[in-house]
Amino acid sequence: MSSIIVSTVLQVVEQLSPDIAGVQMQGALLSIYRIFSSLLASTEVEAIEVFLPPSEYQRQDALASVASSILPPGRRGKGALRFYPISSLPEVWADHQPRVLLSVDLAWLARDRYLWLIAGMVILLNWVNSSGEYVLDRTLLAAARTAAAHGTTSQAFIGAFKADYYVWYNSLGVGLQLLLVSRVLAFIGVRGALYW
Repeated sequence: MSSIIVSTVLQVVEQLSPDIAGVQMQGALLSIYRIFSSLLASTEVEAIEVFLPPSEYQRQDALASVASSILPPGRRGKGALRFYPISSLPEVWADHQPRVLLSVDLAWLARDRYLWLIAGMVILLNWVNSSGEYVLDRTLLAAARTAAAHGTTSQAFIGAFKADYYVWYNSLGVGLQLLLVSRVLAFIGVRGALYW
């Protein structure tokens, strides 16, 4: 199996560091750090090429600090993390080695229509699910009051209904995922499934 070279363009070298000037990272920056850490720990990744603006590339102390914090001890000093000025990208890529381009441009992610579609579908799913649960609970409480008037305790009625309901609900969900989702993805792919 051939090894992989991963190339990326960063605005600041600290995107590869677990803390920036002593401040712990959170959110997207922490995710970026963890992605690069796991890539560098993988034996399938030969190297990560990081292209930086000239002002960042000249900060040799920062580059050394980031390299010592992100590189596993066994990969230090072996060229696994390579820093280049952005202007040298054509020369570096002139060797025609196969590369994986890893984008960490959050603005680009915000412009991706498929990510917006997925985000919209997740919001819609949560809204429909929350509304449906609310209507079900209100209806169930009304039915429990009626059952309590006929001698059954409200807790026993609600417990029995919820147990049966979730068995059927989860069984249907598992069945659809096992039988339908794989076929939809096989026939029309992920993009088509998002619109389906």
